[in-house]
Amino acid sequence: MNPVLANILVLDDLRDSLRQSVRLLAAHGYRPRPALTADAALNSAAAEPPDLVLLKPQLSADIDGYEVCARLKAEPSTADVPVIFISASDAAFDKVRAFACGGADFVGKPFEPEELMARIALHLRLHRLQSEVAAHNSHLQSEVARRTADLLNANAELKQMIAENARTEQALKESEHRFRVVVQNSPIVIYVIDRHGVFLLAEGLALPQLGLKPGEVVGRSVFDLFSGYPEMVADLHRVLTGHLWRTESQIGDTIFETVFSPYIGPHGEINGVIGVAVDTTERTRARARLQASVREKEVLLKEIYHRVKNNLQVVVSLLSMQGQGVSDVAVRERFAESADRVRAMVLVHEELYSSADLASIAFDRYLERLIEQLAHQFARPSVRIAKHLEAVTLGLDTAIPCGLLINELISNAFKHAFPGRDDGQIDVELRRGDEGLIRIVVADDGIGLPQDFSPQRGNSLGWRLVSGLVNQIGGTLSFDHRGGGCRIEVRFAEENREISRYRDGL
Repeated sequence: MNPVLANILVLDDLRDSLRQSVRLLAAHGYRPRPALTADAALNSAAAEPPDLVLLKPQLSADIDGYEVCARLKAEPSTADVPVIFISASDAAFDKVRAFACGGADFVGKPFEPEELMARIALHLRLHRLQSEVAAHNSHLQSEVARRTADLLNANAELKQMIAENARTEQALKESEHRFRVVVQNSPIVIYVIDRHGVFLLAEGLALPQLGLKPGEVVGRSVFDLFSGYPEMVADLHRVLTGHLWRTESQIGDTIFETVFSPYIGPHGEINGVIGVAVDTTERTRARARLQASVREKEVLLKEIYHRVKNNLQVVVSLLSMQGQGVSDVAVRERFAESADRVRAMVLVHEELYSSADLASIAFDRYLERLIEQLAHQFARPSVRIAKHLEAVTLGLDTAIPCGLLINELISNAFKHAFPGRDDGQIDVELRRGDEGLIRIVVADDGIGLPQDFSPQRGNSLGWRLVSGLVNQIGGTLSFDHRGGGCRIEVRFAEENREISRYRDGL
């Protein structure tokens, strides 16, 4: 956030101290808003939310600084505003109270002005970045929701068209079953031709569409009547040799689907051809329109995956740039870890974009790319990665949490498994287990985990994330650190509902 535009609310009930803070902030290009009392500070914040608050915890009034911070956090307009406590007390109890009521930082007096300015600048930048990410995520979620609604509507229309087409097919089968009763009034042509190509029977309301007139066909040669259609004549010769044949041909503006079958005599000899021609003009055109619509929806779905991937890459770039501008090593590492997690999701969408069915990915191929990416990022060539990957296909709802899960486990091994060592080995397995279970194993020959380790009781965000992702995919998590090193195994049921849902929609 530009210091020239940032306004900072300062609450201090000592005038001299307040005056010094105001002069210090103004000298660094900020716009200070002084307040001597808690009520004045709260009213000022309600009238115009500040970009940051400097707060003295011990006030002479009934309301102390901790209560002021709590009230600011309770208001939607100021809930996200960072609050920095400045106190002459350096007691741990005061710090705990400050962070418990929502404080972002705690600075003890006396302090170096440049240190205070650096912390203010850092929290202003973090506040700006959080606001930008929240706005971007909100836009992305609304866009995904809109596109998802469009796809659901399109799938509903496709289902309706398929259902109508299925009803048409069923009606056709019933018509063929009763053809002897309704042949004179049915919109088909049924004919029988002897082995010399002479019509023995030709009936049906569609005869005129074939260029034939009822009552003037029997006794004539099919090779003379259809001499202008050599493909049809070739089909008739093929059937006369004993082959069943189905073809589609166009005569004039009408498309016919014709089924030829041998006319078998009482002794098994081929005496001619039986043919049934059905006008499928509308059905063929409807099928062409349906196929074009499916292709259009596939293009749209690919575009959504591509845009989601691009948006995630923008988030990676933002996190990387912000991390480079942070001097605190721990904070910079957090930004890098967040960027790695988003990169794992980017890879999923890249695989989806190139996937044939657009609903699932070859997870073994995805793991190859993810492992290569992590090895490049950690740049530890002496640490070997052994891969044992079977072919496994996962849908989007399962692939993303699995990718994040493996990203956390491999990253944790790189960072913590080999302290004081340059070399080591990490094993990654992806296998199909018994009863349709998929098994993922990440193991190393490092120092292992404590005997009483539990991810649920740990303070690490990474382990909490691992536990949450395992629950998300309905899996189980187990550890084995007997005999040195660490072996972490995740098992979950194979999930194909994303694929079936997509195919059912088509």
